[in-house]
Amino acid sequence: MNKTMKLIAAAAALVAAVPAMAKIEVGNAPELALVVFDDVNKVSFTKDLGTFADAFKTQFDGHNKPASLSWTVSGDANWDTFLSAANVSNLKWTVLGWDDIGGGAVGQKRLFTTALNTPKNLAAIPNWTNQQFQNAISAGQLGSFFGPVNESGTHKSQANGSSVNFDTDAGNAYFGFPGSGEFYNNLATFSNANAVGQSSEFFYLTRSGTNQLNKVLVDRFESVGGVASTFTFSNQGGNTVLMAAAVPEPSTYAMLLGGLLALGLVVRRRTNDRR
Repeated sequence: MNKTMKLIAAAAALVAAVPAMAKIEVGNAPELALVVFDDVNKVSFTKDLGTFADAFKTQFDGHNKPASLSWTVSGDANWDTFLSAANVSNLKWTVLGWDDIGGGAVGQKRLFTTALNTPKNLAAIPNWTNQQFQNAISAGQLGSFFGPVNESGTHKSQANGSSVNFDTDAGNAYFGFPGSGEFYNNLATFSNANAVGQSSEFFYLTRSGTNQLNKVLVDRFESVGGVASTFTFSNQGGNTVLMAAAVPEPSTYAMLLGGLLALGLVVRRRTNDRR
């Protein structure tokens, strides 16, 4: 590839990484969204992360080098409004991306989601059937959340907007309404939410085929060596930050250490030869 073609390719990749609209993108090119909710006081906060799920998957799944991204919600007026109505001890959070386009083939209906980071919960994810999965992420279920939430707050007026929604509001923009929530309207075999300060593994799920009773395909975001990529939502230095981190496989550290040791031996040998 010549220099001009490389520049064109780089520019195209950059454009593809930037959402074209202010709303949270769903469908064939879903964006990731952060949702923080208090299901006791019935209020939720939703933040458009401005990151396409497929691009995120390329960077954080099957990787062999460290990577990280972070998003700060502190200073967002909607976050302040949310905190004034919620009880911090009740807060749970999830990150998700939604694609309900297509039929029953593999890869046509997709969900990107965090999961409660306990062995029992993580083991339950592959037990989701194609039928349960399709029902949970249908337009009448999870779609009934994304539609109204995109019409609220600053999602329409600015890039990477946010919103605060109560169960008393019109529509289903509150995350606990039927169609969304911690267990995807109780149609999921697992919880998608963690407490603030806890890390969460991240998953890509899609139908495994047209048989409704078969189990979904599950791809855990991880390194080549099997180390999980994680999200963490916590208070850091006075700011509330969502952090995505991918750590290299253990062998990468071993190779790096081996290289440094080899370099040290070479330097030492040259030093001795000069004496």
